Amino acid sequence: MSEKDPTLEAENTKAAWEGLKGFGLGDEITAVEDIAAKFPNLTIKDLGPVFAKMYIGGDFTISYTLHLCDGQDSNIVTTYYVDIENGKYTFGEGESKKENPVVFFILQNWVKTMLLMQVGGLKAAQVLMINGFVYTRNIAGAQKWFELFKIGVAETNEALKEALG
Repeated sequence: MSEKDPTLEAENTKAAWEGLKGFGLGDEITAVEDIAAKFPNLTIKDLGPVFAKMYIGGDFTISYTLHLCDGQDSNIVTTYYVDIENGKYTFGEGESKKENPVVFFILQNWVKTMLLMQVGGLKAAQVLMINGFVYTRNIAGAQKWFELFKIGVAETNEALKEALG
């Protein structure tokens, strides 16, 4: 197995990210880049409280596991979960212990990928899937995410401000 060139991988990821603009996500990409500039050290773990602020509430029960992968090899680096049980939101490290969670594999640009889905909604998620940024085997469960959480630039910025200051 050959060693990867991290510089080349970073450039490939950057080029792929920029390529998303061609799918009609230019404004959303710009919004995510602005967020990244305001919060340069933002991690997926930091997004847990942000998602809590974006959760719309209601008597839902569904679980998600977010596998953060190393890109082209798709090896899982770390995992987080979002559980919603009878309307109660929980976020943490590791896999969801609930039965049959919806599993997302986030293959590259972890934070920006999650932010783009929050900013751009289902359209952004579809484009990200087509372009190899995120993958799931449960499309219906993945779509449910966009019914459970607020979507949009203003909504995401407000949740970031409330959760992270």
